[in-house]
Amino acid sequence: MRRALIGILAASVILPVGGLAQNLVAWGQYSGAAGAVGVTTTVVVQSSKTAIGQDIQYPTSSPEVAALIVNIAPGGQTGRHKHPVPVFGYVLDGTLTVATEGHGVAVYTQGQGFMESMNTWHNGMNRGARPVKVLAVFMGGQGKPNVIRP
Repeated sequence: MRRALIGILAASVILPVGGLAQNLVAWGQYSGAAGAVGVTTTVVVQSSKTAIGQDIQYPTSSPEVAALIVNIAPGGQTGRHKHPVPVFGYVLDGTLTVATEGHGVAVYTQGQGFMESMNTWHNGMNRGARPVKVLAVFMGGQGKPNVIRP
């Protein structure tokens, strides 16, 4: 689990700098490079689109990456919101249900990664009996909101 988190955080910092395919090649080269011992890589997400098929668009000035852990208690929810920036999510524990306006419901379980929808209202819910824990990595801009609420 720790290895996956380190890889995800490193990838979230690298992704805005270059092309995803180039970075995945770089990770593959890293694990097979001279001097690398006991290192493997696993692709969690490889996409140029959000979960609802939108093109991912990065901010054009003063970029900032922010990562946080979102904990949702059983029966809890994030509340209706949207993101004006790309957001990578990785379910660390539990099962996350996301209802996206006009696009239905998606369910993500432990170990699954996804690219959140952009500029589209959605709500993350925990319909299970145990807490949900999600790593959320925002690829936004300095001084600008990563989340918009009604």
